[in-house]
Amino acid sequence: MGIFNVLLFRRIAGRTGLFAIFIFIICANNIQAQDRIIDSRTGVEIIFSANGTIFPDSWYSPEINAKAVSLEQAEYERSIELINQVLLMYPESVIRLNLQKIYILKSIEFYGVQFGGTNSSDALYLTNDGIDLGYTDRYFKQLFHAEFSSILFRNYPQYFNKVQWESLNPETFEYGQGEVEVLDASLNLEEFNIELNTIGFLNEYATSSLENDFNSFAKNIFEPLAEFRQLLSDFYLLQKKAELLIQFYEQIDPYFSNHFTALITTDIELSVKNSISIYPNPVKNILYLDYLPENSRVSILDFKGKEIHSTKAQSESEQIYMGNFADGIYFIIVENDYVIFNRKIFKK
Repeated sequence: MGIFNVLLFRRIAGRTGLFAIFIFIICANNIQAQDRIIDSRTGVEIIFSANGTIFPDSWYSPEINAKAVSLEQAEYERSIELINQVLLMYPESVIRLNLQKIYILKSIEFYGVQFGGTNSSDALYLTNDGIDLGYTDRYFKQLFHAEFSSILFRNYPQYFNKVQWESLNPETFEYGQGEVEVLDASLNLEEFNIELNTIGFLNEYATSSLENDFNSFAKNIFEPLAEFRQLLSDFYLLQKKAELLIQFYEQIDPYFSNHFTALITTDIELSVKNSISIYPNPVKNILYLDYLPENSRVSILDFKGKEIHSTKAQSESEQIYMGNFADGIYFIIVENDYVIFNRKIFKK
């Protein structure tokens, strides 16, 4: 590989037209000879070596006992390409304000337990031990989004509606003691769990802490599989948490508005959703629904997500008498096999 092919990795950043250029700190003809690079678009330093003091000092205490192994050189090039892709999904200003370093390592360990990734105030620690051992491109990119979401979660608490998020959990539910607890339990942490989906959690890992619950949505919103899209259609509580997360990112930077719409909504879904009409709002007695899709089921949920009315639409226009409903906020859910639509209404 020639020196100019090694030194410059150029990829057009879609919305800005800027070039993301990775510049090696030490020039050489072989990418595998380097242990760190700098992303010139954002200024983030990307480090592959575990040598020296890479963690905050407190992490080296006997209790935490932080350990790390440097990335295998065979994984340098793929790691750079993946970091390039994920960084371009964020506005430059968001990265510059919140992230200084990204460590990509073979393995990391805390409390005697192997971790896939973690984060400090302005750094990410991500692991990559090769595709053959399960460190796929999707795994790595989701790991970045999950860990970076923690930094944003801490840096912008004013944009996260904690009260509404926790109101979507079961009344008696309490989060666990955090990541170490669930990792030590040897559970299938990241697998979607139908029983947990019905009560507003994507998987077992999400129940360990509020932050990990938030992380589980962030990683799937940025790198969504068809299965995740279907879960949002099937489970109202998951959809509401996803909406709260999207609102969080949109308040950090308006760029995320269009970005997330493209990620989780198809053109067909948008067309159907935009055609549905529900009025009046506020409603006093009769609520009218027009242009409903075929085979629709219409449900009314109270503010806590409890279903209090459900009916199968007989035509594209329906009427629901709400005169005997208590005043307050309700959610109208219209769904069929292909689309789910919700609208907040006020009963007065």
